[in-house]
Amino acid sequence: MEAVLIEAIEKESLSHPSYGVRRITAMLRRSGIVVSRKRVYRLMKLTNLVKRRSVRKHLVKRRELVVPKGPNELWEEDIPTRLSENMIKLP
Repeated sequence: MEAVLIEAIEKESLSHPSYGVRRITAMLRRSGIVVSRKRVYRLMKLTNLVKRRSVRKHLVKRRELVVPKGPNELWEEDIPTRLSENMIKLP
């Protein structure tokens, strides 16, 4: 049973190289093979077919900090001032 399952996993993995454990499991289940995700993961790890998880890089928007030049000044801009620059007016 293990050899048949490994062969099916390798076939699905070669036909869809970007698929991971969950998608391979779903494809096997659609083809009629009842198998758990943990078992597919274990067998894919055994045959070195497990893909590394991709990490998404988040872009950080930086803006200039308004530094007060004297007392009683705002440290940061007001929301209406910031929005009026983008042509959106608050009532």
